[in-house]
Amino acid sequence: MAVRLLMEHLKPDERLKLLDAGCGTGLVGSVLGRNGFTGVQGFDLSPAMAERAIATNCYREVKGDIDIMRVREHYAESSFDAVLCVGVFTLGHVPPQALHELIALLKPGGLLVISVRKLYYDESGFQAELDVAMARSGIEIIGQLKDARYNQDGPDETEGLAHYWVLRGRV
Repeated sequence: MAVRLLMEHLKPDERLKLLDAGCGTGLVGSVLGRNGFTGVQGFDLSPAMAERAIATNCYREVKGDIDIMRVREHYAESSFDAVLCVGVFTLGHVPPQALHELIALLKPGGLLVISVRKLYYDESGFQAELDVAMARSGIEIIGQLKDARYNQDGPDETEGLAHYWVLRGRV
């Protein structure tokens, strides 16, 4: 879903630098690679997950043991054409304030594509933090999909839903 939304606004080009933030086992990187994106880097908090992402051979570089709330210690600000963060904004993972860290990594006009689990959105104050991020950074929503299928988790189908956004940084 996230890669499809990205491709509505960005076409593959070998010069593009993309970051898979919280890459886990490399599922997003694999989909990006199959769709022609070759300049993908990734990071994850778990070194074991990062190793699994490396094994996909879809990334130029993958780093483990990186806390998303301290990501600017590892990547320069304004260095990516697009940052994707899929499966990270969920209960027990990261606070909504991580948005500011990801936005800081975007080149001017860069894209941030995120998924946010519906229950997390409802319980975390995510919308308020998104509003703050938009006011502070000038990032704007250029695409969104609400209550979309995320997975088959939980007995209640709302547990398997997410919201997706494509945000464009200030030019």
